[in-house]
Amino acid sequence: MNLTERQREVLRLAANGYSNKRIARGLCLSESAVHDHFWCAYCRLGMWGEGSRLRAAIWLLDREHKAWR
Repeated sequence: MNLTERQREVLRLAANGYSNKRIARGLCLSESAVHDHFWCAYCRLGMWGEGSRLRAAIWLLDREHKAWR
């Protein structure tokens, strides 16, 4: 499952505890655009529901940092 670099970037920031508002400010995007990047990433990863943000962050960490566990 390939994510775009921007989708990976918003997931990384979310994994580090940043809110959508803070991510939007930091990346010079609207909050709506950040939400859309999350939604598209969740769709590509097949994740739905309340825990999607956390599951997606864990997925990203698992892919990028095999030794994080």
